[in-house]
Amino acid sequence: MKNISLSIVIGALMCIASILFGLNTINAGNTFKGVLWMIAALCWASFVRNVFRRNNRDNNR
Repeated sequence: MKNISLSIVIGALMCIASILFGLNTINAGNTFKGVLWMIAALCWASFVRNVFRRNNRDNNR
């Protein structure tokens, strides 16, 4: 169980970091790279959601 919570924490941190990097990049005038960072943040968010879902399915059994 501990490795699942660790992966959730790492995923959430990477998601937040990607959003911040994206905002900084867009503010610096590079919109395309900023959008790529936002897509990366979405990927991390879906990763965290999948881990949550897998965790819940295992617990409900």
